Amino acid sequence: MKRYLLPLLIAFLTAILLCGCTSDEPIQPEEQVPETIEEAKEPVTCTTVEDIAKIDGVLSVEKIELEEYLTKPMSEYTPDQLVYQENTLAQFPVYRIEYTVDDCIVYAHLTLPPYCNAQNPAPLLINLHPGYGYKSIWNPVGDAVNEVSHPTTATVWSKLTSEILYSDPNGEYSNITESYAALECYLRETSPGTGFDEFGGEDVNDVVFWLDKIPYFEFIDQENIIMMGESRGAMQTALVLREDKDNVIGGALLFSGAYDIPDLYNSREDMRDELEKRIGGTPADCPEEYANRSAVNFANEINPPLILVHSTEDAKVPYTQAEAFAAKLTEAGKTFELVTRSGEKDANKNGIFSALEFLGMLNKLLELCG
Repeated sequence: MKRYLLPLLIAFLTAILLCGCTSDEPIQPEEQVPETIEEAKEPVTCTTVEDIAKIDGVLSVEKIELEEYLTKPMSEYTPDQLVYQENTLAQFPVYRIEYTVDDCIVYAHLTLPPYCNAQNPAPLLINLHPGYGYKSIWNPVGDAVNEVSHPTTATVWSKLTSEILYSDPNGEYSNITESYAALECYLRETSPGTGFDEFGGEDVNDVVFWLDKIPYFEFIDQENIIMMGESRGAMQTALVLREDKDNVIGGALLFSGAYDIPDLYNSREDMRDELEKRIGGTPADCPEEYANRSAVNFANEINPPLILVHSTEDAKVPYTQAEAFAAKLTEAGKTFELVTRSGEKDANKNGIFSALEFLGMLNKLLELCG
């Protein structure tokens, strides 16, 4: 036993001496290694359309082929018609963009005018579809959301603005100086996309997605970006503009817009079941949800100049909605113009209006934008 005492005593004394030699300074805790924080990703600069595929959230960017572009089977076209369609698609190529927002798959079509590139950027028109027809976000007649199957509409705006540049000797459309690129935005649930269209709820994110991406598109003229929508699309445009805190959008054309959704619910008995399904109940059940979708309640949050176009006898959205929204815009001191059309020419029945009328409205908006 004694032979173990000496080593223990030496160890004890050594420990005391070591403690006595320590500093009076408090012992510092071990340096904490900070948790790894994911660095913010640098925005992707897109010199070409193909570069869009590099953006986080974009799944694919595919150029549309002639067979997909045609609205009828190829066998039903004459050779001359096929040549015309092929030349149009060659001049105004269309790209299908598949991307994800809130775990939903969403689609858009992007059309470019001739000679558009980083050295010669084109102005951009962002178009939001209404709630009817084959290209529907929501089809109230069949309670169905239809396929993104006809990209031809994406070329319409580029082709119109291109043609006007060569057929306006009197300078009637002097503010339209370049042919427009066009971004046709569909929303979630539009087949083959996924998710649930909430009629102005989280689906607004499907368009807001582009607001911090487009400023890095070098082939787009950043000083000339406008939006357009009719009926449901006009309502959706107003919702997107509210979220445009960096003023990416320079102005907007709103046709036959739904700006007061509780009023729409009361005036459209045929839409009530669908509105309850999409929004979550009646205006009495969820007043905040209906109010949040109504532009009359946030006119003061919309910054760019607006052109409102509405018919006095619109059978789908009452003209009083345009009047009410215009009154709120006036109260908020916003720049806008209300263009009143007489008669029953609602957008859902006869189309927006003629090509020349559209160009006239675009020219008027550019005047407001200064």
